[in-house]
Amino acid sequence: EERSLQEKEVILANAEKLTEQVKSIVGDGVEMVNNYDWTKDVNIMDFLRDVGKYININYMLDKDIIRRRLYEKQQKKDTDELLSELEELRKAKSESDNKE
Repeated sequence: EERSLQEKEVILANAEKLTEQVKSIVGDGVEMVNNYDWTKDVNIMDFLRDVGKYININYMLDKDIIRRRLYEKQQKKDTDELLSELEELRKAKSESDNKE
């Protein structure tokens, strides 16, 4: 199951709490870097143009974890569609029975 998306403010607050926890364990001699600091200005189209050209979709699909995720998502979609169609059939039958 995929995790829910959090608001930016929640993520930043969580990052700050993590930084505090790490510093309480290892002290101030460690530098914590938040990925948001260097990714916040990255435009998705620029990223896909500059970096995406190095990502081979066939290579990704050869990875078992990717293939499994895509398969599971398709199965869930198929199951949801089937249940929806069964519900429509039940409603139609119920309406037909009520008319008689």
